Amino acid sequence: MQGKNVCQLSISGTIVFTMLLVAGLAMAGPPKEERLISGVSQPVGLVRDTWANLYYADMDTGQIFCLPHDGEPTLYATIEGAPTALAIDTVQTLYIGTETGTIFAVLQNGSMVEAYHCHGSVAELNLDRDGGLVVFLRNGTILRVNREQLILHQ
Repeated sequence: MQGKNVCQLSISGTIVFTMLLVAGLAMAGPPKEERLISGVSQPVGLVRDTWANLYYADMDTGQIFCLPHDGEPTLYATIEGAPTALAIDTVQTLYIGTETGTIFAVLQNGSMVEAYHCHGSVAELNLDRDGGLVVFLRNGTILRVNREQLILHQ
């Protein structure tokens, strides 16, 4: 009989502990949000690279910023015109779409080139599985630009 009582005590203790743990987690609530930056006048695009750095653009100034996962934002590039979309590939090339249809590429060495030009304003950018760009234009057209069609050198 003693073995049975010890077993019942152990199970009861486990159940009570689990209920207290769940109640404590419920009272703690969801994790609080963390403000990374503020004050960007016309933010557009938000992409993450393989090192967890974030990139975003300010449409008013044409400035592209890099926000390291543990630091302050730094100016990464400035383009003429208004950026409208961002994408980044696996080799850290950052693509910047614009209102005029120009797509710039900031290469890993920091140089910037005009990689492609579309006939229409760029609404969104993404990458296909082969490293090419998928471009969504504001007129409703979706284009696939093979990597070989992109100008990725100076």
